[in-house]
Amino acid sequence: MSLIGSADIEIYQPKEIRAISGQEVAVPITLAATATDLSKGTILGIVTASGLFAPYKDSNTDGTEVARAVLTEFIPKSTATQISSAYIKIIAKKDALVGLDSGAISDLGAREPIPGILII
Repeated sequence: MSLIGSADIEIYQPKEIRAISGQEVAVPITLAATATDLSKGTILGIVTASGLFAPYKDSNTDGTEVARAVLTEFIPKSTATQISSAYIKIIAKKDALVGLDSGAISDLGAREPIPGILII
């Protein structure tokens, strides 16, 4: 009789961006259509012309050059807008945030009291 060892099974582990749970504040958002999947932890800005959230990029000039929030869940690519939620306050693992740069840290008013942990 053979037993299946744990090495034979791959277990899905959801990505955790929170360093401490229970300290976050999330709000409902509407995302602009996106040609790529968006990972949980993606830094978001707001498109000025539409008011829709989209991935932050400091070099953009459409409003998304200002970081506003952090996406709470994975979002698949879509040609339509999508409803989701975003953290506006979180104690997060710095390396789990997608698109994070010095501009986003400044925009979000984040601080790093312990290396690798951001308070937004």
